[in-house]
Amino acid sequence: MKGIYFITKNSLKKKKGDVMVLLFLIALAALLLYISISVFSGMEHVLDTAYEKAHTPDVSFVANVGRDKIPELFRSQEEVEEYEESPCLYLTGVKYKKQGEEEYSQMQFLLGKLEEERKIGRLFGMEGKTIQENSIALPFYMKAAEGYKIGDTCCFMIGDKEYSFVVSGFVEDPLFATPINISVYRAYVEDGFYEKLVKENETAKVSEYIQYKVRLKPGEDSLDFDDKITGLLKSEVPELLDTVNFGLNWKTMKGGVAILSKISMGVILVFP
Repeated sequence: MKGIYFITKNSLKKKKGDVMVLLFLIALAALLLYISISVFSGMEHVLDTAYEKAHTPDVSFVANVGRDKIPELFRSQEEVEEYEESPCLYLTGVKYKKQGEEEYSQMQFLLGKLEEERKIGRLFGMEGKTIQENSIALPFYMKAAEGYKIGDTCCFMIGDKEYSFVVSGFVEDPLFATPINISVYRAYVEDGFYEKLVKENETAKVSEYIQYKVRLKPGEDSLDFDDKITGLLKSEVPELLDTVNFGLNWKTMKGGVAILSKISMGVILVFP
């Protein structure tokens, strides 16, 4: 045994560099393993916290027809605990860029009123921020992935008219947290500017929609309710079949937000 000990000891002395690299790799593997386990165990808590903080809708439906039928259809369902609706502009072909850039990017935007009081789908991230006439609150994703900062001027091409907005802050809507789930950016503009768009821009005028939002009673499944209400909407409001509209439920969106992180961390966990 002593012979093996001395052989090992001498080998380590001769290969100190290799030993240091090995120890570093072991420490890195342990760190990645710890991060993976932390993400797996904490992801649900992070998403649930954001969901409660924003009082996120369990089910959201955006449409521009059926105004006389849809509210009562939602309110009359026994699973519904809270109901609310908000005006919005569903702009399907918006070109946008930072001031000074040459090329536009293109994305669908769902624009809401920045100062509107909401009980469902509350904004957080704008506390203490200054709001001016051309203020816009962008989704946090555009800060993280596209490098926007507070104070940047963002140019929007809506129809054939260009508008300049000053980025006043970033908001997180858990239903629209990532375009991997749905290729729509959720943003908010100052209320007066919202009305100005509707009044003077034909593209904005024909893009007026209503977002119908519900919170369900404890224990109710948002995916099941979404399936149920979708069937009712098709049968009770047949004109929806001839227009562009979309619905979201929290259970599906929550899974979509977490999936990439779980896959990435799973790979690290399996192959540390």
